[in-house]
Amino acid sequence: MKEIRADTLDEVFDWVNTYTEDFFFRGVSRAERVLVPRVGRHAEKRTPEEVKAAEEALVTHFRRRSRPFLPEAVTEWELLAIMQHHGVPTRLLDWTRNPLVALFFAVQKEYLVDHAVYVFKRDEVFTPDGSSPFNHKSVDIVMPDYFTPRINAQSGAFTIHPNPLEPFTSKELDKLVIAASITQPLLHRLWLYGIHSARLFPDMQGAADYVRWREKFL
Repeated sequence: MKEIRADTLDEVFDWVNTYTEDFFFRGVSRAERVLVPRVGRHAEKRTPEEVKAAEEALVTHFRRRSRPFLPEAVTEWELLAIMQHHGVPTRLLDWTRNPLVALFFAVQKEYLVDHAVYVFKRDEVFTPDGSSPFNHKSVDIVMPDYFTPRINAQSGAFTIHPNPLEPFTSKELDKLVIAASITQPLLHRLWLYGIHSARLFPDMQGAADYVRWREKFL
């Protein structure tokens, strides 16, 4: 994996401009974080089979509880994507086609640590074919047919991980480490470009988060 560091805004945007193909980007708030799906974090003492059983139980409970808010027909792949986007632990990881969105998610929460953006240099997308995501055998980009307004606003996509306990590594990955010292200037630059909570979370919560952030500049 190729890794570089940016200590200035110019270095950040020079890095962004090197990617002219339609790749996928993921921002992480701490540079040392590896690519492990949420369902696999803090589960070191469990086997992959135990994690799979626990995740399938989450799917069952989520489908039951969320039924009033879902379309009539939602595939297992689409349900996993909806769960992932609303913070339920799954074997998916969130990505975006927009590097500016990835930068926002890297720096939006923590200001005193270095951040990072991963790039998955793959443009092929796996199309679910009716099989279960729990039987998928390789790490692939997935874009389910059903998208929530948030997923659409964020140009969202996902990777599926057959073993969510195992950190994802690949020759197709690059990584940008962003110095903590430029966190606030970078957030402000992204705001100038229209990348902020109100745009990426087109709902009441997104509006509230945006107003709270803007209050710091009044």
